[in-house]
Amino acid sequence: MSKRKLQLLQALNHDASGLLWNASSVIMGGNSMPFTIAGMNTTETKNTSSSEEESSKNSSMKSTTALVHEDENNLSNKCNSFVIPMLQQHEQQKRLKSNHHVAEKLSGKDFFQVQEEMECQYQEEMKEKEEIEKENKAFNQKLEKKEALKNVIKSEPNYVKLNLRRKTFKSRRRFKGSGKKYGGALSKKDLELLKEQDDTTIENDENNELIEDDSEQDGDMNDITPAESSLSLGYSVEEILNSQQVAESILKEYFLHDSFRLGQYETISRILRKESALLISVTGSGKSTCYQYPTLCLTYNKKEFVVVVSPLISLMEDQMQNLIPSLPGALMTNHQSSQQRSKIMNDIRKGLVKILFISPERLCDARFIESAKQLPPISFACIDEAHCMSEWSHNFRPSYLSVKNVLEKDLGVSTILALTGTATKTTEKSICEYLHIPPQNVSRQTLSRHNLVKTVSLGLPSKFTAVLNLLNSDRMKGYRDSVIIYTMLRKDAEQLCSHLIMNGIHAIPYHAGIEVSKRKEIQNQFMKREINIIVATVAFGMGISISGVQSVIHFNLPRSVESYVQEIGRAGRDGSPAQCHIFFDEDDYIISRSLCYSNYVDIFTVKKLIQKIFSKNAEKCHICVLGVKQLEKHLDLKEEVISTLLTILHNKGFIKLRSNTNHMYTIFFMKSTPAELAKKHSWIKTAMSQSKSSSKFEIDLAKIALEASVSFSQLETEIIGLKEIGEIKYETKSEAFCMELLQHVTNILELSTTITDEMRLLEKVNVSKVQAMFKLAREFVVSDEEAQKTNPTKKVGMEQLIDEYFTCENEQEFLKDEADIVKTELKGNDRSVIQSDCCVLLRKYDTIPNAKTLTKILTGISSPNFNAEFWRTCDKK
Repeated sequence: MSKRKLQLLQALNHDASGLLWNASSVIMGGNSMPFTIAGMNTTETKNTSSSEEESSKNSSMKSTTALVHEDENNLSNKCNSFVIPMLQQHEQQKRLKSNHHVAEKLSGKDFFQVQEEMECQYQEEMKEKEEIEKENKAFNQKLEKKEALKNVIKSEPNYVKLNLRRKTFKSRRRFKGSGKKYGGALSKKDLELLKEQDDTTIENDENNELIEDDSEQDGDMNDITPAESSLSLGYSVEEILNSQQVAESILKEYFLHDSFRLGQYETISRILRKESALLISVTGSGKSTCYQYPTLCLTYNKKEFVVVVSPLISLMEDQMQNLIPSLPGALMTNHQSSQQRSKIMNDIRKGLVKILFISPERLCDARFIESAKQLPPISFACIDEAHCMSEWSHNFRPSYLSVKNVLEKDLGVSTILALTGTATKTTEKSICEYLHIPPQNVSRQTLSRHNLVKTVSLGLPSKFTAVLNLLNSDRMKGYRDSVIIYTMLRKDAEQLCSHLIMNGIHAIPYHAGIEVSKRKEIQNQFMKREINIIVATVAFGMGISISGVQSVIHFNLPRSVESYVQEIGRAGRDGSPAQCHIFFDEDDYIISRSLCYSNYVDIFTVKKLIQKIFSKNAEKCHICVLGVKQLEKHLDLKEEVISTLLTILHNKGFIKLRSNTNHMYTIFFMKSTPAELAKKHSWIKTAMSQSKSSSKFEIDLAKIALEASVSFSQLETEIIGLKEIGEIKYETKSEAFCMELLQHVTNILELSTTITDEMRLLEKVNVSKVQAMFKLAREFVVSDEEAQKTNPTKKVGMEQLIDEYFTCENEQEFLKDEADIVKTELKGNDRSVIQSDCCVLLRKYDTIPNAKTLTKILTGISSPNFNAEFWRTCDKK
């Protein structure tokens, strides 16, 4: 018999009555040899005769010989019917011998007769003990589950991935986010060993995801400690690099896939060789495997970990939920408490976290950087949605620009993996230049999805009616259980929902004007199929993996080809056919094109910003903190536009952007008085001189830091430290831009001109993206009747044109044969009418500062100082 059989026999020892399981004879004699139970505790039987001991031992031996010829595969089933009764019998015998009247009862009677009498009494007592009954029932269930798992694993490996990882751990979704993580679980190899392991240990292992827990687990996930990893790769990194067959064996063992998808093996190999790489691949193509696989290989038996930078909390939550069980992960954002973040950092130090998901704002936070320097080494870093770091992309995020410097200079990371599902050649070059990725380390896969049926129609005579007809058409039969309809404007989402409901189709609107809690509820209902049709702005679906979406309909023209590919990418993620349709309208193009100029910035506004940043006080302490709301009002620019301007200054080396912070604090003193604390903290003395209250201070951190001659970071750290020891409590408000000043501006006008020119170039790129989408849609317009057919035409041509767009050197090359698509020329007396309206408006409202603001008002575009709702009704007042 194998060692595993011995382990199983040892596992079956409940030790309730001092039994010693002796399996040596089985090992020596093989399957045909009996095993014995021997050796009752002699200290408990001193008052019994040797004949009684022999009789009891013989009784045990007789009961045990029933297992002589049991096969190894049936052993666990026999344990169920034999072990528990045997233990109970032995416990009863022990009670008999410890009773002072046992000797008298045995006098002149057969031992087994007395045993039978006591057995009846003992069984009645046992029935009254609910705990024992529950234990027996649980024991039986665990054995049955173990047997079922063995059969399922052999017959259908995908069951392990789809069910054991998700379904059987019912409470797993409850622990998403907030820095929480999941314990390590077993690989497929370990699953095969499950049938030979300790049932008692498995029964009590709350972290083992292979066991279904029927009860909901309450409490904080931070209290759960990841289980010890039972990984055994069996191969070195060199062997994995030298043999794709070896690499695929690990892929099959831990990721349950037979082979790599396009681009995966090449990208993974580069990371294993410690080379930075970029992977451009369509949504749902397995990009997450490209950081999970090397994490598994590089952090095995080490305390190293991997950092994954991602722009959305919902995206990080979704990625963490879908980690393979052998890689425990944690999520860190700026919205967590200091206790939660501290717990995560401690787990990383202990080697209990292998992948840390973090937002770019949190990664660049000075407090995180300081504490991260005390952590184990970072094996490599992954930047997800890497197109966000390119100012030429459709979704630029200024916070991404500091990521590289923090990773390389502050945290010592030398290898970076960049991932994106939508990047043109221009964006690709920008990413590679920024991250220093050589061109040969870029893997670009086709961004078209061949399981998506794509069509375009005009939506005549009314788009509302056209949507209704499409949903009721033969084409949509079988594709209406999960539908997303995207609109450009909130009012369109509301009106379309009303129209569908009036015509018997239940639909729910989703947009930024709905409360966050309600939007979350709608999203969850859609994922559970409690809602079948969502009419939403483009915000819906960002950062979450919604499986089973059958149709995506665009009520308006998408803003760019990148946006279109990203939005239809939410359909058919499981590989099943899905329907995608655009309602084409030239008016949509005109509106989208106009919106490209809505962020127009003139040279005078840029000059005001530079003067505000490089003030005398700011240059004195080499740091500038500007309240977001105050700066928006001062410049009449939205936050995202100001962020873009600051990014240009950052790229030119004048400033170093830091993550946004809160600069207005209300501090409450809980223990010591301000005067006592001021002895150790000089800034408190400064704050005392400016405060009217002795129990609380309302302070501007930037101002106090300047006057107390301490750095802004040091001041933040001291305040947090005082809070953690209970000395103070504080409330924050007024989010602020925060930046370090690196060099003095000698010629403000020249710098303002340069920045304004770059903003004009960005506008031109955005207009080109709208034009490219217009070209793509116009090329494949069919009639509404054709679009409603079961097998609409022109799908292949659209796929080719999408691939052409993403492989062109720039948008202008894609549009080289296109004339000016839409020219809106003023006719007749249109010009004089508009001029008259402008003059009337300027005379009535002398607060309008320039032509840019006037244009926004006339086109209905809001700005911080001029709300569109007011101007829509101003002529009525």
